[in-house]
Amino acid sequence: MNTDPLREQLQRLPDPPLPDTLWPKLRRAQRRRTVRRKILAGGGVLALGLTAGLLLFAHAPLQPVETRTVQARTPVDSVARLHAVDRALQAAYARGASDAELEPLWDIRHRLAVADTSLRHSAQGDIL
Repeated sequence: MNTDPLREQLQRLPDPPLPDTLWPKLRRAQRRRTVRRKILAGGGVLALGLTAGLLLFAHAPLQPVETRTVQARTPVDSVARLHAVDRALQAAYARGASDAELEPLWDIRHRLAVADTSLRHSAQGDIL
């Protein structure tokens, strides 16, 4: 069975008319994709900004634990900072950060954990 004449005849036929509802549907789909793309880009910029802020915080000189006063940092503030660093570490691991990027975050986390422990000791009268 030779299909070449049939194929030629089908190609000569006019295109079927498009429904009037097609173009509005295509425009709505394009708008949804554009909005979704903008939201994702904004989220990426926000995540990048938070990461950059944490990295700047990581390079800020920290005072030794002995010279800090209990009034300067409450345990709640220290715990909040510790949670922020934990979230930054999770985000870094999720995006496949290098060891060079992770090391300052781990250093900050260690310092905050030590500071939190010393604050609890001084607040409880060194019971632990």
